[in-house]
Amino acid sequence: MALRSLKSFFPTADELLQQDLRTLGGALLGHLKSYEGLNTVYQYAGLNRGYFRAMLENRSVGLGPLPKEPEYGNRQPEVTKRMMEAWNWLEKQGLLIHNDQQVGDWFVISSEGEKRLNLEKSPPQPSPYPARVPKAATDAPRALVSYSWESPEHQHWVTQLAARLQGESGVQVIFDQWHLNPGDDKLHFMEQAVADSDFVIVVCTPMYTERANKRQGGVGYESMVITAELAEHMLTNKFIPVLRKGTWDSSLPIYLKSRMGVDLSNEPYHEDEYERLLRVLHGEPIQAPPLGSKPIFANQSVPLSNVKSQKPKGLSLKAIIQHRALPVPGGPADGEELYELDVGIENDGERDATDFRLDVEVPTGFVDGGGYIIEKRSARSGVRLFQVSHSDRKIEHLYPGTTIDNLVTGIRCVIWGRVKREHPELLEEKITATVCSGSMAPSVTTKTLAELRK
Repeated sequence: MALRSLKSFFPTADELLQQDLRTLGGALLGHLKSYEGLNTVYQYAGLNRGYFRAMLENRSVGLGPLPKEPEYGNRQPEVTKRMMEAWNWLEKQGLLIHNDQQVGDWFVISSEGEKRLNLEKSPPQPSPYPARVPKAATDAPRALVSYSWESPEHQHWVTQLAARLQGESGVQVIFDQWHLNPGDDKLHFMEQAVADSDFVIVVCTPMYTERANKRQGGVGYESMVITAELAEHMLTNKFIPVLRKGTWDSSLPIYLKSRMGVDLSNEPYHEDEYERLLRVLHGEPIQAPPLGSKPIFANQSVPLSNVKSQKPKGLSLKAIIQHRALPVPGGPADGEELYELDVGIENDGERDATDFRLDVEVPTGFVDGGGYIIEKRSARSGVRLFQVSHSDRKIEHLYPGTTIDNLVTGIRCVIWGRVKREHPELLEEKITATVCSGSMAPSVTTKTLAELRK
């Protein structure tokens, strides 16, 4: 079987980057299958993820002759990142599975994946749902804006909110003024939009509440759809009330009375309230501080302010991320830089840590080589996870006042010159080390790739 290049699926980088993960995953599966018998990415042990990435980046790892240049030229870093996201999607769908008989990053195409490859492609059919909003090519959250048609001023405000959410804040907004066209069925659009959205932003005003409670007009029908979904999923946080006019008592529909909301009723609205909305949409809640130790109480009644501060008893583990620059084999190419991480744990508490786990997440695009410990499958796309626990490498205890500074080592991080020039924002991606032990709240230490270079 001849190798089928990615360009045979998507001739340009722009066309590839516009596809959703399902489409990219299907193309990637066919591309990976075409390596079979070529003894490169696809070998006797299956498919090697690291070898696949090396081929994308036109980087020699002993796989034989390489093309003269990356397939998508100077757009290759963007394409590589997107195709690794497609690989992660194939894993989550069970179409690529680990080869448990091999140590390392080897995969095989599952039986479901083979079935998918063998399915005959039927010609595309026109969508029976013309008002359905296509999924964006990214993993951006999808949010429907539900509101009542009131004054021109109100409609302008809602339009500005929708534009800011999508244009500035990375939210794919479903908005009737953008997506409902002449000839479309309004009721079907509402049903489909509520079903397809990750969130529904309900812009609350006294008029909206009156129409929703009385089931009047489009707001009334939309409220019926929302109520039905709430009845099926009572604890969902999908429906977010946003106060625009009036008070919470006068502007909240009956079915949202118990829901926490966001107050954007001020002119202009407060930015911290807008951030609260974005944190919910993007799944980034405010993190509580780590749990502290119990205070030391005097034997007699003394104001707490008079009790001298003492060092907290109990566990106080934290991760230490160190690094050192390495020479680039064969010399640096295009400003390439290479670093090695040395990650360990410090116990500055007063208790012996008899159990712990250290998770180290490194952005996928910057890992070249593994650590002393086995790489674990990451639950998050875009990162590679290295993990060590108290039972690994025969470590049983971590005593007070001690440091183990080389639990995870040998992870090489590559920072490409091209990335520095063309995508400096990628240098703000974080290396994250998390320590867990017993009932202790997880302790997180981060270092950006930009900090790594300082």
